[in-house]
Amino acid sequence: MTNRVYVDARIEGIQDPKLPRKAYVAYVVEDVPGLQGLGKVDAYETDDAELHAIAFAIQQLFLHTYVLAYVRLHDECYAPAELGFSSKKA
Repeated sequence: MTNRVYVDARIEGIQDPKLPRKAYVAYVVEDVPGLQGLGKVDAYETDDAELHAIAFAIQQLFLHTYVLAYVRLHDECYAPAELGFSSKKA
């Protein structure tokens, strides 16, 4: 079964150049209660914020999937680096 992921971005202060801009991104997974996220990103234009929203959703869903896989494989305990994962942000 495939679930759709919806992403969106909003920039506060975009209408007035005198105001500081704050960009927020969010995602929600269709038909999966609780699988959603919200974050703040560094973006000043709408198109850039939308791309950040997509990247944020991918990163968060990857981490969610990794945690589930780790829980399922807890008998075989490996450090994330041993599995090729990095804790550094892209």
